Amino acid sequence: CDYLSSVGVENGTSLTNNILKRCLTNQLASSFSFRGKGVKKPFVDLSLKSVVVGTVKKQFSGLTETEIEDHIKVWLKHLPQRFKAKTSDPFVIAVFLTSYLSDFIQELKHLLRNSPLFPEKTYSISIHSFVCDAPARAFLKCIKTHSGYSCCERCLKPGEYFNSRVVVTGISAPKRNNRSFRMQLDEEHHIGISPLVDLPIDLVIKFPIEYMHNGTRLSSSKTKEVSRRLKSIKSCIPFEFNRKARLLLEMFDNVSSFPFQNYLGQLKKLVRCPNNPLQVCRRLSEINTLETRINLSDDIFTGQGLKLVHNLGPIPKVLRNIEFEQFKKIVSHNFVLTIHSYSNCDAYCFVKGSFVVQIHNILRNIQTDNIRIVGTRYTRHEPLFNYPFESTRYLPCL
Repeated sequence: CDYLSSVGVENGTSLTNNILKRCLTNQLASSFSFRGKGVKKPFVDLSLKSVVVGTVKKQFSGLTETEIEDHIKVWLKHLPQRFKAKTSDPFVIAVFLTSYLSDFIQELKHLLRNSPLFPEKTYSISIHSFVCDAPARAFLKCIKTHSGYSCCERCLKPGEYFNSRVVVTGISAPKRNNRSFRMQLDEEHHIGISPLVDLPIDLVIKFPIEYMHNGTRLSSSKTKEVSRRLKSIKSCIPFEFNRKARLLLEMFDNVSSFPFQNYLGQLKKLVRCPNNPLQVCRRLSEINTLETRINLSDDIFTGQGLKLVHNLGPIPKVLRNIEFEQFKKIVSHNFVLTIHSYSNCDAYCFVKGSFVVQIHNILRNIQTDNIRIVGTRYTRHEPLFNYPFESTRYLPCL
């Protein structure tokens, strides 16, 4: 809007808002305010980030795309928690042995410098943060632990021993930064050289202070009470304030180490002997296989994946003395099957023995919950195409 005004466009705010109203869907428009002040309706678009990056690069040629994206991430991370993308549970990408972090750092350096291509699309890799508790942060950064005098990771002021613990007082101490950390200007803070210095990252900002071991954190009841009061005054905040009051609930979940600590405890239980670390990979493979089977069992064989009850048949003569429920559709995580009269597209399947069946009915035994598929078996099938390879490698056939 400021740029439009500078080139002589009148009512820049109204113009941009009208454009966004037409371009953005209502669902995406509920995420954050475009201006934050003076605009009643919020706007957002998934491509807005790329537009901002391109515009800023034109105006400020000295900034790199990474620097611009880092600032955009800081701006976007203040969205209300309910509009943020749901994060997945922790999972293993790789397990490294022998030299401490050596393989991990070499691989990460390569990914940061060379964006991976998958398939026909280039992905930019960046490090959001290293989420660790206090002992793990000290171990990774090779610095004094939280009980040392020069332990503070954000300022240069040494602590004082008070009431059986080290306390850092004051609010005006010089701040640590990436340059002073890498040069180890505060010798009392470092106990060695961190292997992470080989990575092109800020070794201060990229290590958020998580709240797992912070004894001064608010209890759950106090957090709810503060949130309740903030919510109660929300309607009383005047127009001059850029932001309304927000709740404290889930505010620090994106820098919490609780999920990772819990998952690490599960991984440790998979190794019965420290001399056999390969057990971790084998147990994880078994767990993934078992979870797939459990998901299929939960969805189909308990009846949760059966849809569209009907009574049109057919039912084979040998099964007419058994009480069945009839369905038109099976829905699972990995596939959908329907009867031929409902949808010709999903009415075919491969079964054991590598033959094709056209589905005519789906039956569930009311007493045993067993699922039966009634269909016509094809005596032969041929590849849909033979070049550049036979289609039967991926199941399509005639």
